[in-house]
Amino acid sequence: MQSAFPSNSRHKKNHKLTRSLVATILLLGLSLLIALNRQLILDYIDFATYKPDGVMSAIVQRAGLNNTGKFIFYATQPEIEEGAQFNKKCARLEEGTAVLGCYMSDKIYIYNVKDSRLDGIKEVTAAHEMLHAVYQRMSDAERKKVNDLVEAEYAKLSANPRFADRMAFYARTEPGERDNELHSIIGTEVSGINPELEIHYAKYFVDRSRILDLFNGYNSVFVEIEA
Repeated sequence: MQSAFPSNSRHKKNHKLTRSLVATILLLGLSLLIALNRQLILDYIDFATYKPDGVMSAIVQRAGLNNTGKFIFYATQPEIEEGAQFNKKCARLEEGTAVLGCYMSDKIYIYNVKDSRLDGIKEVTAAHEMLHAVYQRMSDAERKKVNDLVEAEYAKLSANPRFADRMAFYARTEPGERDNELHSIIGTEVSGINPELEIHYAKYFVDRSRILDLFNGYNSVFVEIEA
């Protein structure tokens, strides 16, 4: 009679091989999942470790960011900086220009403007930079769709000399970033846009009219100065 032990031995080896194969497949699947969602995982970590103070929380509330907008904004671990410290992090791109915020290395920095006539400028700057972070996180397909939409809006706005000068500045200082800048500018400053683009911005704002009202409030000061 043939012994049963060799059969059990083969069964154990097959069982170990199956477990090893399953473990390998799971590990590969997990690695792929992490690779495909790397930015989202990093965002969750940065969001969870960021502790906004009362000032930053008030900016988010007043800017009208919804949960998604707040998540992306806090994931950049934003900071409000004073003059010298701000200038170290947000270099002036051209002489005679003022920089009020920047999105650098997936971090947002906001200049602490204290002039009461410019009430709302920190909120608009925060939302503007948040939209840069949104743009950076888009897939190629999403970005192409948004680029087409903002370019259509740009065609309507380019007749405005002030707006044209501003975009010429970005062309000099940030070549290749026009659609990125248009995405942030239109999202925080322009009303009456294409409904499809409005739906896009609604992913990040409770009510975009809040940020537009803040912009129009302080922008009137700049218009008066330039007049």
